[in-house]
Amino acid sequence: MSRSKFHRVIQRQVKKTILTGTSLVPDLVLGQRMRQALIPHTRQKQFQPVERSPLERLHGKYKGKRCLIIGTAPSVSSQDLAKLDPAYTFLLNRAYLLNNRSQKSKNALVLANPLAFEEYGRDALRHTFEDVFLSSGIPTKDHPDDPRVFYYSQWVRPKIYEGFFQTDLSQPLYQGTSVAFTAIQIAFCMGFSDIILAGIEFNFDQKEPHFYNSTEAEAERAVTTSRVNADYMIDSLRYCCRFIGSHADRKISSVSPNRNLGFMTYAEVASLPGAGDPDVADPSVRSKDDA
Repeated sequence: MSRSKFHRVIQRQVKKTILTGTSLVPDLVLGQRMRQALIPHTRQKQFQPVERSPLERLHGKYKGKRCLIIGTAPSVSSQDLAKLDPAYTFLLNRAYLLNNRSQKSKNALVLANPLAFEEYGRDALRHTFEDVFLSSGIPTKDHPDDPRVFYYSQWVRPKIYEGFFQTDLSQPLYQGTSVAFTAIQIAFCMGFSDIILAGIEFNFDQKEPHFYNSTEAEAERAVTTSRVNADYMIDSLRYCCRFIGSHADRKISSVSPNRNLGFMTYAEVASLPGAGDPDVADPSVRSKDDA
């Protein structure tokens, strides 16, 4: 069998694994290591140097803590996320515009798309964040001395939905066609045991794709890019949930009121215990068609 044909066979098996929950080998992590060794990786072009030492120092820094990852779906505007008091909050793209969130936790901005940075990245950096995670693929020299900024690298191929998840922040992150997966991998590497998602649903409304008034460029991307790639995003999130769930001391859940993803564990904002309690998700609250 040729090498390229072998890779296609492996990728078909990975797709089956993600969609059915079966595994090529009993240990999901071991299975991923096997794929990493067999499938060629292509690194994204870097415009910024990636300093490994600062990223390595973040590894496991928040072990046992809870974090919140906030996206920009319209549903977050109807939720009182200020009731949640996580140790750390990741704000994706323009999620920093959301007011109804905890003002006590540490905040981090996460940007991956060069077009998004060009549109509002410089404005975003004028706001207060403890940390800023920027893709090294963003061609900017505006903030070379900003102590908040961590540049990370990414793989162009393979993708998360092909069965890959990064556990070492000093190495390139895998992409899943959404910045949400950048934040999920960063959160895992930083040691968070409880990862809560809000405003991450992947059912893009053409008329109202975000909780704020979208720019013309954002609205166009929601139609031409996000909606087109929604199935890849959902498959990527499915794999993230399976990978994180394979670790006894890790969990991921969502407080989305739409509950549109059958494989996701959902929780009500009001039902989540207070800060510092490790049991953040009510395991009885699951989508009816959970796989």
